[in-house]
Amino acid sequence: MKRLVVIIILLIVVTGCSQNKEHAEVQNQQEEVTTEQAQKAEETPAVSKVLSVEDLFIQPHFMIKDFNVKTVNNNVQYIIKYVIDPSANSYIEKHHPVLYLNILYPDEILKSSHKSVSKTFKLTPTASDVLDKQMIINDTFQPDFNVNKLTDPSHQLQLQIFKENKQLMHVFENLNDYRRH
Repeated sequence: MKRLVVIIILLIVVTGCSQNKEHAEVQNQQEEVTTEQAQKAEETPAVSKVLSVEDLFIQPHFMIKDFNVKTVNNNVQYIIKYVIDPSANSYIEKHHPVLYLNILYPDEILKSSHKSVSKTFKLTPTASDVLDKQMIINDTFQPDFNVNKLTDPSHQLQLQIFKENKQLMHVFENLNDYRRH
């Protein structure tokens, strides 16, 4: 009987140790994969040069400096001041991209104005020595909508940027974060 108990205890210990060993091996493999991914991320250089139209809107190539909303009657004007770096300027000079932009309205505005986006604005950026630039997007609302609601900084207005083929390329979330107070 004692032998049987000893054999059972040995079996339990051996089985438990082998499971711990398997678990340790799986955990080591996961750590190796994570380490490999971290090394690859470190080896992958940050986008230092604009190579495609998508790269234009990645920092440090494009940065919004200021966002402002002006309203008059039932018209609204979104003024976006931005700066591009020399690499973006060089890309624009060589490739002459055509872009489309609009403002995506939050649900609160959609419900009261029945508009989900502003008018779409065609932008053909030009290269120049001046890297500080400005774009203006105009929109018109029905007279029954109070356009002053759009000046409320709590609304999550978004800038959508589309490629020439009108495929969505980039979104700047909450433009009100860029307002100078």
